Amino acid sequence: MTGALSEAGSLAATRRVQGGRIQLTQTLIGRAGSIRIRSTRACAGDVGTWRVLSGSKAYAGSTGGGVTRGGGRCVSPSYPADAVYTGAIRTPPPPPLAQPGRFGGATSQREEVVLDVRDGGRTFGGLRVRVSTPCVGTTIASSVLISVPGPTTIEADGSFSLAATMSGGTATVTGRFTSLTSVEGTARAATRVTVTSTNTTYECTADVTWKASLPPPVATPGTYCGFTTQGSSICLDVGPSGTSVASVRFGVVVLCNQRTTEVEVRLEFNAIPIGGNLAFTRSSSALEGLISGTAVVSGLLDPSGGTGAHGSVRLQLPVFDSEGTRYTCGVATAQWEARRQ
Repeated sequence: MTGALSEAGSLAATRRVQGGRIQLTQTLIGRAGSIRIRSTRACAGDVGTWRVLSGSKAYAGSTGGGVTRGGGRCVSPSYPADAVYTGAIRTPPPPPLAQPGRFGGATSQREEVVLDVRDGGRTFGGLRVRVSTPCVGTTIASSVLISVPGPTTIEADGSFSLAATMSGGTATVTGRFTSLTSVEGTARAATRVTVTSTNTTYECTADVTWKASLPPPVATPGTYCGFTTQGSSICLDVGPSGTSVASVRFGVVVLCNQRTTEVEVRLEFNAIPIGGNLAFTRSSSALEGLISGTAVVSGLLDPSGGTGAHGSVRLQLPVFDSEGTRYTCGVATAQWEARRQ
């Protein structure tokens, strides 16, 4: 058999002659499976038709048919006999190895993992995973973003392996889809960091494990409240879906007007997406009440079922007016912790 399907093997057939017509039911047994067909033609002619009855293994669910020419005779058959079958066989698409969609999750370092399954669940692309690589002989650490657009083929056993070359380093990612909606694996990143002041180059490597799912993990909905290390309060509302922070309200204590005045600045951010690693971050220089300055809030929520969250806040060079006085301030940072109420 040649064409879109290329196969070879053995044939088993039964023959029936009735009413001036010959009917052959044949099973073509190949390497990838078998195809059962039936052909019919008039005894007085040389041309007939055939159609697929069934298939097995790789050919399960096949349909099709076409034209047959030649073959054994109805009376006093002489074998072997040559026949040519032309036409089309349609095989159903292979079953998906993973459910198409965006998978999300986290590494063992709690960094986000994202990948998009495509092509009916047989390939993926858009892989992104960040690895923090500590450097040998120093306290310096480098952060490496592994990004592979794809497509990357998912093997028949659900596994995959890929390598990526980045600026100043290399990375490998391996994985296996353990179900249609879950995948796990390992990532390794290797890079170098050069300290120009001492002209010293350090080797930096890390191996991490990771897991992702469709849909990605979600945070426990509810209101989380706590305090920063400056003593200011912070509250955040995780929406019902567990995929976004509806709002986060917090205070930052900053020194202003040549460090002569200590002021607590109250800030609020809304609609912050939560990643598959249950982390969120938002930065803005356009906040109500500020003439200028930049505020940043970031956080990490406990895995599903957890009731805690922690993170950091930063307020950089804010300028604002309050009760007729203009305040020009410095930079302030703080850590925070909160519990679900």
